[in-house]
Amino acid sequence: MHTPPLGRRALAKGALWTAPMVLLSVAAPAIAASAMPATMLWTDFPRGSGNRIATTASQTVGGAKITTSLTRSGLAHVGSNWTPTADGRLEMSSNRLTLGDSAQTVALSFSKPVTDVSLTIQDLDRDRDRGLLDPRDFQDEIYIPPGAVMFSQHAPGSKVVGRGTPGDPFRAADTVFGDLSGPDYAVTLTWKGPVSAIAVAYRQGVQAKLTTTPTVWFSPVSFIPPAGS
Repeated sequence: MHTPPLGRRALAKGALWTAPMVLLSVAAPAIAASAMPATMLWTDFPRGSGNRIATTASQTVGGAKITTSLTRSGLAHVGSNWTPTADGRLEMSSNRLTLGDSAQTVALSFSKPVTDVSLTIQDLDRDRDRGLLDPRDFQDEIYIPPGAVMFSQHAPGSKVVGRGTPGDPFRAADTVFGDLSGPDYAVTLTWKGPVSAIAVAYRQGVQAKLTTTPTVWFSPVSFIPPAGS
């Protein structure tokens, strides 16, 4: 899913769309009707060089201080990576030839335990395998890194497979070929909580060409603030 200069993909990324609605998990107790969700926008984190969020940055939402951190190899794509979009999402790019140096982890920690943390990772797609002499351009993979809290619910788009683990990450189905977007190529993750920290990792599942810029987008994050906030 490399990003072309302008056109269908560039226009599509400028608008939010409805995430998949079917949640796959065991039902959890309902949140009290009085609990009001809060939304964390990636645009509200302080930014530095290249309009990118710093590798560690904080903001306060719903009475909870939220600190984000990015862990990545020095060889991972930098460019416009870790850049907020006008509608509050986060752009995550990966552009490497080898698998081992493509992984990046987005972590959020909350100063107070929160519940019903939810975000959507958009634009999970893959390219056709053309053989050894012409490697595949990209295969986006999303998973929960070892040691991080596992989500309690997930809602995959119709073209997304996997369980969200390092060994079986969320990715586009084998029948998907091309730079595609929309709810069919997204997955929504929810942590019922209470949780104090979450983390999500993004990597390439193939030896991506250096001439491409595989990209996914993290939606704004919603959650229920702690009582009394």
